[in-house]
Amino acid sequence: MSELKRRNVLRMAAVYVVAAWLVMQVSEVVMNLANLPSWMGPTILGLLAIGFPIALVFSWFYEITPEGVALDTDADSDESTTYFVGRRLDFIVIALLCAAVLLFAYDKWWGVEPPAQSVAVLPFVNMSGDPTQEHFSDGMAEELMHRLAQISELRVAARTSAFYFKNKNVPVSEIAAQLDVRSVLEGSIRKAGNTLRVTAQLINANDGYHIWSKTYERESDDIFAIQDEIASQVVDALKLTLLGDEQARLKRQPTANLAAYEAYLLGRQTMARRTSSSLQEAVRHFSEAIKQDPKYALAHVGLADTHILLWRYGALDSVEALASAEPAVRRALQLDNMLGEAYASLGKVRFVQQDYPGSEKAFNRAIELNPNYAPAFDGYGLLLRWAFARKEEGLELHQTALELDPLSTPINMAVVETYLELGRYEDAMARCRKIIEIDSDFPRSYTIMADLYWEVFARLDEGVRWLRKAMEIDPGNPDHARWLGMIYLDLGDLAAGEYWMNEAMRLAPTQSSSKWAAVYLASYTGTVE
Repeated sequence: MSELKRRNVLRMAAVYVVAAWLVMQVSEVVMNLANLPSWMGPTILGLLAIGFPIALVFSWFYEITPEGVALDTDADSDESTTYFVGRRLDFIVIALLCAAVLLFAYDKWWGVEPPAQSVAVLPFVNMSGDPTQEHFSDGMAEELMHRLAQISELRVAARTSAFYFKNKNVPVSEIAAQLDVRSVLEGSIRKAGNTLRVTAQLINANDGYHIWSKTYERESDDIFAIQDEIASQVVDALKLTLLGDEQARLKRQPTANLAAYEAYLLGRQTMARRTSSSLQEAVRHFSEAIKQDPKYALAHVGLADTHILLWRYGALDSVEALASAEPAVRRALQLDNMLGEAYASLGKVRFVQQDYPGSEKAFNRAIELNPNYAPAFDGYGLLLRWAFARKEEGLELHQTALELDPLSTPINMAVVETYLELGRYEDAMARCRKIIEIDSDFPRSYTIMADLYWEVFARLDEGVRWLRKAMEIDPGNPDHARWLGMIYLDLGDLAAGEYWMNEAMRLAPTQSSSKWAAVYLASYTGTVE
């Protein structure tokens, strides 16, 4: 032990451990800021671990002298500076420990706080005792989000992330931390016949105290007036300054027709599930909302967005999707040319039409009108990736969307798809697993896992397992059937391959992908005509 002390081995060990910890902390920050691959963290840790015994061996055999570094046995005892080197190492250890303590304290207590003017609107609790009224309580929260998002000074957490905490017993402080907001708006609705009892409360996430709260007892037809009052009270409580036409946009009622409003809420609820059958159901609800109120701009937006999603998920070809989406978004803009959501939908329509400059212009206008609308950034990112091959810029836009909506499965999936395009397969798989943790019923995450195992890691049996899970969740998706058929054909199972290829063609007989599936199958069976 005395020899270890004399040769400064113990001091070197202390210096190395503290320095390595600091390197890992700085590396984590740099990797996040520079968007570096996730494998770099374990790689740096591995290199530091390899370097540890090397540093100790070096300290044992070598010593610093006035002549420079020399073997301990070669150094003259008069020239040895062991004592002075030891003292220097002591000072280095102390300095590194101080730096480590400061870094820990900054991260724990002095880290960057969310902006003061930021809020998450949680799903209102349905106190009616009737599960069929769930969409009504959810709709209250969604409508308040929509109104508050019109205020440029206010940062509003997106719907998907806020609704992730529905029916979860999570402290307000933890919710606010995950959504990066300073305050949380929550409440409840009790609907009995034509009577409503609405309770709303705005909470300071730092201390848990109420900033504002109120209970409303009105007729059902007054739901829109209640939304006006709550939105205005939140603005006053957060001391926000409304600019230009923001006051008018805050007060603007999308519809005064209660039946249209309820149909729209059902459309939003079913569209969020993102399966082939739920999207078809959403089309029916949005169509009903438009039938009840033809001037309901957001219902036209919902109808357009749903048809674009049906195209994205393989249930419609581009011609079929555009036939409904293009007139719907055009009508929405005729009704309200200041609606950011409508311009985001226009950006998607122009993208499918391959009018890429028009698409970019529409997305920029959507972001200008509603900087809190995460789908606008997400759609713009997809445009940059697919139309302009600007994948890194597209990834940045997807990550901006994630800042607004960190628990959104579709936006997380857009990041996964970008990782695939950039060849970052391990990162894609890691984020896919995170999506499954967020929402185990989101089918796209299983198809990506299948694709990775199938085409990247050449584990076709695992690909089949993941695709079968996707098929269980969304049995009406022709892409799932087609990919299952392709994997089985690659495995040499012609019977299973033929079955699933035929199933894909049955689910979407007019799609070009189904015609391609027929050709692919024929190439295996030798029946090319």
